[in-house]
Amino acid sequence: MKFKNGLISAAIATALSAPVYAADVNISGALEVEVSSGDNFAGGTTTDIVLATAAVGLEAEINNRISATVNFLYEEDDTPFGLDEGFIDMKLDEESTITMGRTFVPFGNYDSYMVSDPMTLEIGETSETAFIYQSVKNNLSGTIYLFNGDAERNVNIDPFTLELTNDDELDYGVDFTYSDREMSVGVSYISNIADSDGLSGATAGPYANVKSAVPGYALSVAYQSGRLGLRGQYVTADGELSNGDLGGAVVGNKVRPSAANGEVAYQMDNNMTVAASYQVISSTIAFTGLPKYITSVALSYQPIAGMDLGIEYASKEDHQMYGSNTADQFTINMAVEF
Repeated sequence: MKFKNGLISAAIATALSAPVYAADVNISGALEVEVSSGDNFAGGTTTDIVLATAAVGLEAEINNRISATVNFLYEEDDTPFGLDEGFIDMKLDEESTITMGRTFVPFGNYDSYMVSDPMTLEIGETSETAFIYQSVKNNLSGTIYLFNGDAERNVNIDPFTLELTNDDELDYGVDFTYSDREMSVGVSYISNIADSDGLSGATAGPYANVKSAVPGYALSVAYQSGRLGLRGQYVTADGELSNGDLGGAVVGNKVRPSAANGEVAYQMDNNMTVAASYQVISSTIAFTGLPKYITSVALSYQPIAGMDLGIEYASKEDHQMYGSNTADQFTINMAVEF
């Protein structure tokens, strides 16, 4: 009996000390420092220096069909350090992939030539724990996904604990994208646009509750011909939020979130790129704190190998019941990736 127990103990020790598999792990990261100065809508002047982005990512290739990704993010004055994404990719075949975990669902494309993120991203970007199926064939990709969104509907809130007493509805979306060497066109649908980070994050209460789901659509177009680049994005709700939605942040009816962004860029001989953009945001979502119009120009280049420098000037017009206020901002962004 002692001999048998000794063999069992040795087997367990060997199993615990031996790796189950040898994963190929890649580590990447990015750092961005921003200096900004300008006039705000209150008539004052603001100047700041921030660590705009500190990101670290790990990607492990478990085998030729399965990989795992974990990304951490910190944005000074905006996002405390923590998990940004954590998901598993599983290849079903050469054309199909399933993604499971926390990630950004494929609703819209928000690539930009500018230094600052477009307002379409502020309205449409949606980070959720999701189950995603994607199929790619030639130049066309199709994606469907399921998730439990942040904007809860038809819920009851316990008046004493402020906890949800029912939360049993899943959300979903689809995305179709065509891309070739010069052009990319994408069309997306989401069952409840109130689940987006920008809208659910603007809630005035403990939960981003809505009376009913409001679907959303996103359209993106990108074109590159030689040194000339064009981009267009449009995100809109297919319906209206109701009075009292988002914890009471929505006041009144006919609140239809939407934003549009158009950009043009030209790459010069010295690898310097100049760009301009114009954005329009729905006046019904002033509760999000977003301006109504933004006109921007930007210049980007590499002053030193390995470092990207971006300079941007933006003129903004705020939402006002009577007249309007404007604000100007200069931003310098220095970024490195590894």
